[in-house]
Amino acid sequence: MVISPLVSIAPLEVHLYSDDVDNSVIQSIQNIFQERVKLNRKDHFKKNNYKIT
Repeated sequence: MVISPLVSIAPLEVHLYSDDVDNSVIQSIQNIFQERVKLNRKDHFKKNNYKIT
């Protein structure tokens, strides 16, 4: 449900915020988008003053 819209949009960069890098969805996104994926820890998201919804 997450991957299909991302592929349709074809973003130049994909920013993921997670502490679980072994998650199968994250691995799939990294395999599809390769070097366009920026993976960060969740606490980095909070430091940049973004809101988690």
